[in-house]
Amino acid sequence: MLSKTHIRLIYYVVPIILSILFVLDYTHAEQHKSYPSCCIKEISKFRVYCDEIFIIVAHKMGFEVNEDIPKPTILLDNQITLQQFNTYLGWDAKEILPFYFHKKNILVIPCYCKLDNLAHEFVHYFQSAYQNEDLDCSDGMLAEEREIEATLIQRWFKSNYMKT
Repeated sequence: MLSKTHIRLIYYVVPIILSILFVLDYTHAEQHKSYPSCCIKEISKFRVYCDEIFIIVAHKMGFEVNEDIPKPTILLDNQITLQQFNTYLGWDAKEILPFYFHKKNILVIPCYCKLDNLAHEFVHYFQSAYQNEDLDCSDGMLAEEREIEATLIQRWFKSNYMKT
């Protein structure tokens, strides 16, 4: 059973800790720019956001952007045909999906996607271009690890940078 001293301590300490955490969360939220949570086709500043999100993802992964490493070419689904997409992919998809083609350094993002999908594909770019990972590797465990990392950073970006 708790003594009166312990109860009194909890009574005073818990609100103080909660207020500190709230203030830290509030001040941390002020550090992040907020991006729209709508489809890319509805975003007029998409190309500006691409550059900003590129840097955000690089820093999240622990990289400084190296100007000597070419950035990926970003194509929207209205800038590539399904036939060309499938040629790059090497199999027949029914629709254009978000995808990073590391051998061509082309990132394809459909207009129906949101900016967190772009962050996800940037992770694959950094895995290939900065970490020299072989994205063609047939080891299922390695492929799964790469996909998990991309998904975790996508979710982090969405929760920290996108308006709800």
